[in-house]
Amino acid sequence: MGDSSRRSQIHIVLGTHWDREWRHNFEETRQRLISLLDNTLELLESDPSIPAYVLDGQFMPVKEYLEMRPQNRSRITDQIKSGRLLIGPWYSLPDMVVTLGESTIRNLYYGIRRCRQFGHVMNEGMTNTSWGQISQMPQILNSFGIDTYASYHGVPGHLFPIEFWWQAPDGSKVLFVRSPSTTRAAFWLASRKAFAPKPEETETVCPSSPLLENAYRLTDMPTVDSTPLYGDDTKRPADYNRLYEEFAHYLEIIRPECSTPHILMGELIDAQQTPPGIVKMIDELRTRHKKDDIRLSSIPDYFAAVKESVKDLKTFEGEMRFPHKNAFAFRLCNVLATRMYLKQANRFSEHLLTRWTEPFCAFASQAGNYYPAVEIDDAWELMFINHAHDAIGGCSIEDVHSDMINRYNQINNRCRAILHRSLGHISRNLTSGPLTPNQSRLVVFNPLPHKLTDIVEAYVDVPTDIFHGGIKVTDLTGREIPCNIISTSISKSVSLELQLIVCPAVPVRRLHIEFQAKDVPALGYAQYKLESVPPTKPVGSGISASDTRLENEFIRMSVNPNGTIDIFDKEHDQTFTGLHYFQDTGLDRAARNSWYIIPPENDKAFTSLDSKADSRLIYCSPLQAKIKVSYTLRIPRSIDTEKVTVGRMEHFTTYRYADRSNELIDLKIESIFTLRRSARRIDIETTLLNNAMDHRLRVMFPTDIATDVTWADAPFDVVSRPIKKLDPQDWAELRDLGDVQTNPMLTFVDIATKNRSMAMLVTGLPEYDVLEDSRRTFALTLLRSIFHGRLDPETKLPPIHSSQCLGEHTYKYAIYPHQQSWDKAGVYEQAQQHNLSFTAVQCMGPGTGKLPACASFISFDHPGLDISVIKKSHTRDALVIRLVNPYDHRINTKMYLAWQVRSACITDMLEEKVLAHLPCQANNISLQVEPKKILTILIDIE
Repeated sequence: MGDSSRRSQIHIVLGTHWDREWRHNFEETRQRLISLLDNTLELLESDPSIPAYVLDGQFMPVKEYLEMRPQNRSRITDQIKSGRLLIGPWYSLPDMVVTLGESTIRNLYYGIRRCRQFGHVMNEGMTNTSWGQISQMPQILNSFGIDTYASYHGVPGHLFPIEFWWQAPDGSKVLFVRSPSTTRAAFWLASRKAFAPKPEETETVCPSSPLLENAYRLTDMPTVDSTPLYGDDTKRPADYNRLYEEFAHYLEIIRPECSTPHILMGELIDAQQTPPGIVKMIDELRTRHKKDDIRLSSIPDYFAAVKESVKDLKTFEGEMRFPHKNAFAFRLCNVLATRMYLKQANRFSEHLLTRWTEPFCAFASQAGNYYPAVEIDDAWELMFINHAHDAIGGCSIEDVHSDMINRYNQINNRCRAILHRSLGHISRNLTSGPLTPNQSRLVVFNPLPHKLTDIVEAYVDVPTDIFHGGIKVTDLTGREIPCNIISTSISKSVSLELQLIVCPAVPVRRLHIEFQAKDVPALGYAQYKLESVPPTKPVGSGISASDTRLENEFIRMSVNPNGTIDIFDKEHDQTFTGLHYFQDTGLDRAARNSWYIIPPENDKAFTSLDSKADSRLIYCSPLQAKIKVSYTLRIPRSIDTEKVTVGRMEHFTTYRYADRSNELIDLKIESIFTLRRSARRIDIETTLLNNAMDHRLRVMFPTDIATDVTWADAPFDVVSRPIKKLDPQDWAELRDLGDVQTNPMLTFVDIATKNRSMAMLVTGLPEYDVLEDSRRTFALTLLRSIFHGRLDPETKLPPIHSSQCLGEHTYKYAIYPHQQSWDKAGVYEQAQQHNLSFTAVQCMGPGTGKLPACASFISFDHPGLDISVIKKSHTRDALVIRLVNPYDHRINTKMYLAWQVRSACITDMLEEKVLAHLPCQANNISLQVEPKKILTILIDIE
């Protein structure tokens, strides 16, 4: 730690922390951005002694400023080119914990590319966001040529020095500088009181304060949060005595934490501007404070100085999501389950873009189709807006999150439109052989990097005049595939969209069919012929079912009277009992926002264990069977708003509620359990109608697995976490802001011993916990219904907020029993299959192209590698493939392509710097992928 007697270099960094939208909607916030950048440009142009202004490490504010101020493009470009207005490397400031790792890479990729268009990009990793730090961030940063990183959530001062080496699982390192215990905005904390009429007015404004003299607001909105008071304090003189007192106070807090003589004191506070007289303020500090060298600096200059001074720094490895003991910079990780519908929508859009649209548009372009680069770029830029930390965190006002859903819809519509055409182009250009007049083709596509056998469900059309009541499916050899009709629509018309002729609609019967497709090639397709025939009885075998039982060759599931299920894993001779009950607990409105989870003082858990559930078989075929279980959970309507006490936490006033309401209401829940032929997992879809407020609903799975750790997938990694909880009395964050020690996941969490193991597979549900009870109960969060906003004790019932998540919600997850560890039991692959399975295209005529009838575009001769993305390069006519080895062992494999390979190389993530040339032969590339490595491969196709 630092020597308090030594002379230090104080780096005062000017800048802002810019939330695109959070407390106010985007357009309201953009007006503040316009004012900020107008004034910043004037400041930089009028005073060359100011070295730099940091625009929060991102590009997006520049784009959205210039949309309203296009006349200032040359002015802003001049300042960026000169390195005085520092932007990037990020596009936006995302939360990296709940988004896919590929999204983090692309945020940097697009951010750097867009910044370069203005002449310069800051090459230091900096983000004042992300609710915790992901383990692979050093490897990602290194691959963009970045060896520094500044952040703070999840990095408490009592565990980490200010400067340390942070290492990724593959050995990549960055110099990490965490914010001091005074936060990232130490200089702003000091300077703000210099402009306040009274020091206490930085906390509460007096009714007679001069700060209110020119304040104004619209009066058309009733709620306090809707329309703020706006004023102008830029003309206020600074009180230099108060400035020096506060500066010295914060400096002496920071100094002992630093291991070098360089101390960073930033402005970097939310949406605030730099005072016009900043240079004079610094001169005054130099005059009064002779002990240290005080200078206006920048993030690049500060990091350069620290690099020259560091000696024997400690190295820390892995993710950092630790609570804070007594500091302000809480990790705020409880956004994991806030507005769960956003997390679900995000995962759907990410998968649609990265695992379907980009790869198959790239494949189609190799077959002569247009590659929709502009459309894909635009979809990504919409995604980056939604990935901004306060947006995806779910912790903003109403307008922000309704806009997010609109953007996800735009992303999905755009992706489906171009994917539709790309899959259609591939399907029309296959060889298929002739079709009879009453036949059509179904092309089944597999997005996974391995062969897939699974049930195909598709809605297919049969022209009304040739519909005979049934359907026959055959492969291209003529072998019949058992097929069942799940449902048949009444006759309807489907439009025929042509370019030259306006056609009447085609009358059809739309059939919902199912059949098992076996060994569909990796990242490829298989073809089937469809023909309407007279009705036949369902054929095949493999599923036994009743109202309370499902069974196939691997699993037997039974439903108990209270709706819990028992599972017998035939393959490994293990039984799990009492799984899948619901637990509901209260959430206090004390937190007033989306980051904290504070239970009522006298909280009580309500469960479905003592209720009577209704169970019935709703579908059964030789391929799959479904049981629907209906639950009624009696829970309090809300918090009891009559029992309120006013208190004070370390940083804000609280209004604490003692109890949940005595009024109980019915929470109706329905879960559909599906077991498919040859499946080793049970898929579950749960739908509920939430009509209660201030509560958290979880689904519980007692595992009876004697282990102390869990394994969960994270961006480009699978991490181990202890089950044992921290004592909340020793940690300010847990004591004051709720003892919630939940953890994130992307698609699975595994609880395992050598002889007994179970994985939970999820789709867009990022929060889990494992209780320290005798049964090691796994808890999956479904719903967090909270109050967000200011709360006054006189307000008995504040307006219902969308953060309460009232209405209908549907969740998808699965249970996968197995033995041994996740890496030996195929957990990673099962999670992928749960999230990504077949998509099919129906073609009414034969294929007329030269593509093989059944083929893989990309495959491997050794399993284990995951594919983060396949796309076309932005800079050349080449294919980009990003591979991930999530395992602890090296993978040696050959990658086979559907085309002849001219050359292949490993590049950085910008796809510019060649790191290694790869041996190629004909259509294959030899690969050696080290543990936990992310490889970006650029391939030139013949």
